[in-house]
Amino acid sequence: MPSKGRVAWNKGIPIRASTSRGVSEANRRRQWSEESLLKMSKSLKGRKFSEEHKRKIGESHKGKSSWNKGKELTGEHKLRLSKSLKGRQFSLAWRRKISSSLKARWKGATPEQKAEWQSKARKGHIKPNTIELAVHRMLHKLCVTFESEARIGRFVVDILISAFNLIIECDGDYWHSLPGEAEKDKQRDTELKMYGIQSAQNS
Repeated sequence: MPSKGRVAWNKGIPIRASTSRGVSEANRRRQWSEESLLKMSKSLKGRKFSEEHKRKIGESHKGKSSWNKGKELTGEHKLRLSKSLKGRQFSLAWRRKISSSLKARWKGATPEQKAEWQSKARKGHIKPNTIELAVHRMLHKLCVTFESEARIGRFVVDILISAFNLIIECDGDYWHSLPGEAEKDKQRDTELKMYGIQSAQNS
């Protein structure tokens, strides 16, 4: 019989925790078709959740690892995410909340974690500047093996030539003339010497 307009048989009946976990696990393993995913997406679009509902969802996720933690996204998935976020306007309150969360995470991170995040950010988002590209071309012509955006200790350097224990930093005039940058560069060079690495600046 059609169920439209009828009250569900289990409406108002509390679901046991074990049953809820079983349903959740079964849904995680289930392979949804593109059509089903599209229908679910449309049904949730524009839906407003109450503060109580959001609080319950937040509490249910506390202490649990994200389902996609450690998974590598496919190129197609990244493209879809990029398109879905393009032109999206985020509220000031939302941006402040995200900013506070990231600052707290950064403050509580170890030096190794910070270096790893910086390395990933640079490799994923920062393109080599014109000075770096010119040095890359020159090293290729000289048949010198090098590594771009290499991590040494807690630092990410522009170019590392392992055969000579040498790094080349391609410093642009603007960024490295800012207050405090010269001191940071000196500190980096001092720490890198502990690894037996010599530094050469190229600007």
